[in-house]
Amino acid sequence: MKTRDDDFEKLKNELVFERVDKVIEEDPLNWASNDYDTSWAEDDFESFYNKKNEWNERIWGDWLEQNLYFPFVAERITDQEASVLIPEPKNSLFGVGHTMHVHGIELEDTWAGFIVKVNENGKFGYIPLADLEVISKDDRNYWPLREYVVWFNNQ
Repeated sequence: MKTRDDDFEKLKNELVFERVDKVIEEDPLNWASNDYDTSWAEDDFESFYNKKNEWNERIWGDWLEQNLYFPFVAERITDQEASVLIPEPKNSLFGVGHTMHVHGIELEDTWAGFIVKVNENGKFGYIPLADLEVISKDDRNYWPLREYVVWFNNQ
C-alpha cells in the first residue's frame, strides 16, 4: 500500500537529484573554484564600493534562488531579535553559535530580510538568512550567503 510518506520520500529524492545535477552543470560565478573575486571582503575599499553598487542593483530573491543550493549547513552568528539584557536559555534551539541545516527560503520580510526554514536536532524553525554563515569557505554556498549578509547589514 502506497502512503503519503512514500510520495514525500520520492519527491525528496527527485529534488536532491535535481539539485545535484544543477550543481554539476551550472556554476556561472565559479563559487566552487578559486576564480571568485574576494577582494571586496579583504579591506579593498574600491572593490567593496563597486561590489556594494552591484548589490544595490541586484534582485536578491531571484539571485539567491539561482545561487544558493539547499539544504546546506550553517551556523547562526547573530540574532537580530536577541536582547543583550536577557540571556538565552541553555537548551534553546536555533540560538547564536548553533549549527543547523538550512532547507530553503520561506518568505521575505520588510525588516528581517529573507526568512529561511532551518532544522536543528530534528526540530524545524524559521530565522533570518542574514543571521547565518556557512562554516567552510570551500562550500559553494559560502560566498553567495556572505554577499547577502554583508549587503543586508550595510544597507
